[in-house]
Amino acid sequence: MKQRFGFTLVELLVVIAIIGVLVGLLLPGVQSAREAARRMRCTNNQKQCILALHSFEYFNKEYPAGRHGCDGTCPDEGNKQPQSDRYGSGAFIFMLPFIDQGTLFDKLNNGLVDPCGGGDSTTPDWNRDKNEIVKYFKTQIQTFVCPSSDIQPYQTGDSWQRAITSYAMCAGSIGPSCKSGPISFDVKYYNNGAFLYRRRLKNSDISDGLSTTIFLGETVMGHTDESQTNWVSAGRHLSGLRNTDNPINTQPGEGICLNLYGYLANGAFASRHTGGANFAFGDGHVVFLQETIDHENVYQPLSTRNGAEQLTDDDF
Repeated sequence: MKQRFGFTLVELLVVIAIIGVLVGLLLPGVQSAREAARRMRCTNNQKQCILALHSFEYFNKEYPAGRHGCDGTCPDEGNKQPQSDRYGSGAFIFMLPFIDQGTLFDKLNNGLVDPCGGGDSTTPDWNRDKNEIVKYFKTQIQTFVCPSSDIQPYQTGDSWQRAITSYAMCAGSIGPSCKSGPISFDVKYYNNGAFLYRRRLKNSDISDGLSTTIFLGETVMGHTDESQTNWVSAGRHLSGLRNTDNPINTQPGEGICLNLYGYLANGAFASRHTGGANFAFGDGHVVFLQETIDHENVYQPLSTRNGAEQLTDDDF
C-alpha cells in the first residue's frame, strides 16, 4: 500500500482552534493600540486648537469670546450692544484662520454669523448673505473631530446642517444647577472659566495660571438634541460651550440637567476614550483626566480662571 501524507480532520480542527485562541488573545492588544493611536490624534487636535487660540490672542491681545454676542437680554453694559451685533458665533469660528481655514472664515462673514437667532432685521450682513453663508456650515473640520468620536455629520432636526465637533470650550464650573439671575446670567456672562458670552478675556484675567486652567475638552453625541455640539455656534451647556457642573463622562440627558426647549442639557464634558477624557489647558498641554478625579476639589477648580486654588500636576 502507498503511504499517504497529509493532515487528519482532527488535526486540522486542533490547528484552527489554536489559531482562534491566538487571535482572541491578540485582538484586545490590537484594539488597545488602535485606541491609543486615536487618543494621541485627539491630543494633537486639541493642541492645534490651543495654538490657534494663542495665535488669535497674539494678534488681538485677547482670546475670542465663548460666544461673540449676547443672547436675548444682556446684563450691565451689554444692553448697549446693538442688536445687529448679537451674533451667536462660537470661539471655534475665530480659530479658522489659524488652522489653514482662512478662506472658509472669509466666506462666513469674517466669523459673524447668527445661527442662534440673536439677530433680527437690523443684522444687515447676516440677512443679506444668509443663504450663501449657511451652505458653509456643513464643512467638516477634522481638527475639531476626535477619531474615537461617535458623532454623526449633522444634528438631529438642524435644518442648516451645521457640522458637528467633538470639542467645546470651558465656561467654568457654574452649570445647569445654577438658577440665579435672569436667564442664568451667572452661567452665560459671569461664569468663572476662560470662555464666556460676549466677554473677551486676556491672559491677565486668568490669575490661576494657564497651566492649571482648562480651555477646552471633549464632548459626545454632538448630533443629538441633548448634546448638540457644532463649530459654528455657542450657547449655555450646548454647542461650543460646556462646564464642569457634572462629573466627567456624564452622558447626555443624565446628571444635573436644565430643560432647554424640551430637551435636557447637562453641559458635561465626556469622551469615548475608556475611563476619562482629554482636556487642553491654557498653556497648550493636554491631559487625560480620569472620570474618577475628585470632582469638587480638583476637576471643578481646574475649570476656573481665578479661584486661587493651589493645584499641582500631582493633583490630577
